[in-house]
Amino acid sequence: MNETGPMSSSATATPPQSMRACQFVEVNKPLVGIELATPEPGPGEVRLDLRAAGMCHSDVGFYNGTITDTLDHRPIVLGHENAGVISAVGAGVTGFSVGDRVTAYPIQAHPYPGVERDGGYADSTLIPAAGLIRIPDGVSFEQAAVASDAGLTAYHAVHASGEVTRGTQVGIVGLGGLGMGGAWLALLAGAEVYAAEINDKVHAHALSLGVKEVFTDVNDLKPLGLDVIIDFAGMQETILGAVQSVKVGGRVVLVGLGVAEFTVPSMLFVSQQVHFVGSWGGTKQDIVEVLDLMSAGRFDIPATIIDFDQIGQSLQDMAAGKLLGKVVARVSD
Repeated sequence: MNETGPMSSSATATPPQSMRACQFVEVNKPLVGIELATPEPGPGEVRLDLRAAGMCHSDVGFYNGTITDTLDHRPIVLGHENAGVISAVGAGVTGFSVGDRVTAYPIQAHPYPGVERDGGYADSTLIPAAGLIRIPDGVSFEQAAVASDAGLTAYHAVHASGEVTRGTQVGIVGLGGLGMGGAWLALLAGAEVYAAEINDKVHAHALSLGVKEVFTDVNDLKPLGLDVIIDFAGMQETILGAVQSVKVGGRVVLVGLGVAEFTVPSMLFVSQQVHFVGSWGGTKQDIVEVLDLMSAGRFDIPATIIDFDQIGQSLQDMAAGKLLGKVVARVSD
């Protein structure tokens, strides 16, 4: 085994029956580069040869111990934002063929890749056909990968959990990959959008999308009397700040998992008459609609593209706060 990194993405000597993979073994320890047997699909499954794998902040939570207990087992290959080309089809699969460009709805793709079984930080992974979604023309593998979870999660938080419509006054807390996508989707819905983000380097991009004002402190949203605040950071201070800043009777949507637990004073919660909603993932149709927006050129998720052999270090950098925004690994061309 090699600590990663992991193995070079140019390792062409790997025999067809084996593949590169990055395994998560221990909390706060580097991913391990390893060769595993190339998986064969069972009934109802396809083998997906990865072209791109999104690096989700849930993976940071697995890595740093915040939500590690939700993993089915360890060691495991992380990566649940997957897009690529079908290279083998199991018995009983209909509607999909070898060569199809697809992404996957991870919540429906049980066993859940990267959580319940080996996922996309590898050359190939297995996906139940029930979770597959075709990638429309004009959408890159990188964007299709992030649409399957980051796009899905942001879309669902805005439209379903946040109930955002034209004219809604919305606060977005955290302008990472999900938050920036959430701000853009709220703008596309016709909302008036404000944001709070400690990293002032991303303020200009948010303003260029149409966000009216960006603050560094969530509490600066308080004078605005916003209808909805969607927290994509999920830290103690941002959750408390959102409850304090939303209008009386307003809605706070929690998406981020920055801390395992948080505290909100009972009197504040009651006096604000807050509708507090947790938002997790979304529906398969949400992904389809995100992909349609991407195909029409109306939406994308800004992302840093890395090579396969940078996955291990990039996960550590994300955990340390050194790498902000959405990160996507290009597994192969």
